[in-house]
Amino acid sequence: MKQTGFWAFLAAAVLAAVLMAGTGCDDNDSDGGGSTTVVVTNAPSGGDAPAATTDTSVASLESKAWTLVSYGAPGSETAALGGTSVTATFSGGNVGGQSSCNTYTAGYTADNTGNLSIGGMNATLMLCAADVMTQEGAFLSALNSASAFEIDGGQLEIMYGSGQHLLFN
Repeated sequence: MKQTGFWAFLAAAVLAAVLMAGTGCDDNDSDGGGSTTVVVTNAPSGGDAPAATTDTSVASLESKAWTLVSYGAPGSETAALGGTSVTATFSGGNVGGQSSCNTYTAGYTADNTGNLSIGGMNATLMLCAADVMTQEGAFLSALNSASAFEIDGGQLEIMYGSGQHLLFN
């Protein structure tokens, strides 16, 4: 098999595995109500440091189309590839967008404490360059194993796996 054929086969196999691993989210617990969790940090002596604010409201999650910045373990994240579009738009129990090469849709459940579950994933099956397909497979797999979210400073962080995260603007 040619090396190009091998990468195409591998990318298609990874994408198929991610799509078949859906968790089947059928219920939508998002009521659109909002809650904000405020984390107060101790100010340095003599200073008035502002409190850090994280938002876990479903309304904020659904407030815009999010664009991927990076993914992976904090401190050793992989930056999203330039020239690719990786997005997530949450609305009414469905999430969808661009996944690097293809488009995807899935169901999700979220609550106003930051719990998040995504499953029942579907995606188109176009084939792109190996590095693009690698990013797409990692992104879809991460979404499929999402467990929590928070919004801080206009950035969405979706937690998945063992302490890993997707970071969006």
